[in-house]
Amino acid sequence: MKVFLTLLFLAAIFMTAIPVSAQTCYANGDVNNLNDTTYGGGYLTVADIVYLQRFLLGEVDSLGVPYNADLNGDCVIDMLDYDVYTDWTVSGLSAFTPYGGYPVLTCCNVQQYCCTGMKGNIDNDPNDLINILDVVYMTNYLYKDGPIPICLMEVDVNDDGSRNLLDAVYIIDYLYKGGAAPDSCQ
Repeated sequence: MKVFLTLLFLAAIFMTAIPVSAQTCYANGDVNNLNDTTYGGGYLTVADIVYLQRFLLGEVDSLGVPYNADLNGDCVIDMLDYDVYTDWTVSGLSAFTPYGGYPVLTCCNVQQYCCTGMKGNIDNDPNDLINILDVVYMTNYLYKDGPIPICLMEVDVNDDGSRNLLDAVYIIDYLYKGGAAPDSCQ
């Protein structure tokens, strides 16, 4: 019993020594981190949606407070978070109900870039494989109103700043003709 009480005492000391903010983080959607008084600061606005979209497209390099963008609580910043933002514009705060309400509990150290390794995993294969299915997914997305890839950074395979047929050709050349490997994500 004495050992148990000692461990309990040490655990209590340890827990009080760690600031609460280091243990849990809550995403509020304020990704542009403007904190201006016009919108109250620290709140989700349409400007945040635009900023996140620009980040996902690679047009801006960083997020003010990265975990604020993880509105589905999966610890990765990707198009799934953008979908929650756009649902919010239609449904209001009820868009956050599937994720435990607003603000959303998330990791404090989120993965900011959904693309890891080299580009080309457009169908979001869990093994990060690049194959003909990625070309099909890309073609459907670009030309047949198919679903938006979860990670748009994966689509610009040749790193020319645009997503188009040249990226599909690049993958085919890499897979079947010994062409150069797709560019790195970072």
